[in-house]
Amino acid sequence: MSGAAIWLRLTVGSLSHIAPGPVARLAHSLYRNPDIARRFDSGQRDLLAEAQAIIDRGVAIDTETPEGMLRSYHFRSGAPGAPLTLLLHAWTGDARAMAAFIDPLLAAGHDVVVPDLPAHGASFGRETDAPTAARATAAMLAAHSLTPRFFIGHSFGGGVAGMLARTGTVPKRFVCIASPSQLSAITNDFCAAFGLSHRSRARFEDLVVASSGMEIADLDGLKIWPELPTRILLLHAPDDAEIDYAEATRLAAMPNATLQPMPGLGHREIVYHPDSIGTALAFLAEG
Repeated sequence: MSGAAIWLRLTVGSLSHIAPGPVARLAHSLYRNPDIARRFDSGQRDLLAEAQAIIDRGVAIDTETPEGMLRSYHFRSGAPGAPLTLLLHAWTGDARAMAAFIDPLLAAGHDVVVPDLPAHGASFGRETDAPTAARATAAMLAAHSLTPRFFIGHSFGGGVAGMLARTGTVPKRFVCIASPSQLSAITNDFCAAFGLSHRSRARFEDLVVASSGMEIADLDGLKIWPELPTRILLLHAPDDAEIDYAEATRLAAMPNATLQPMPGLGHREIVYHPDSIGTALAFLAEG
């Protein structure tokens, strides 16, 4: 963590005892702003440069949605009756972060669509959350008559997948990679990291509910997926330092879910490692 980030967290935590309302509003803005956490080392930048060459081969689609303009990239395999797979990237990422899946999916006869989720990449805005991203993605799919049969979502993208399914865009199969099982896992960590006072935290949570249009407790995979006709493959590294492995084991209790541990791949490498991609494609092929 940078010195500036440490200073910001200490300041917000201290002020939350004095001015809980204004600090809650500041914390909510930070919580919804991926720029605050967007940091790439030289190795990650090299991977993104390679991924850009793949993304550039897709057809760029700009869609005006009720949430703003959404940039997506559409790839066609040319296979007759090709199923469509929707790729959903993690917080601070963009379409490039899912590029390692594109050529293997095309080779397997899938069409692919991958958006830059709101406040990411070339899409609109500076702030977002999973319900906002899902509404924008659903509007894009409807505008272009795209019906995904499969979802692959990484981290935040897995939460967006849940919101899409909750509102009627239900996949036949879903590969959920290193995702939280419930929003409270994220809000609890966020509040603890900033040391928010009890009053400031309560007001922050009220703002989360107001912006998402849902209670925090309802933004939970266990309240979304078990009743849907979707088979789910959970890929998660036990050594993941960003999203605890317990989130995957919690979802694995669902009757329609299977957990495949991916040891040694952490939170980022898992989304482009050949073992993850091969496991995901084999699972989709069964459907």
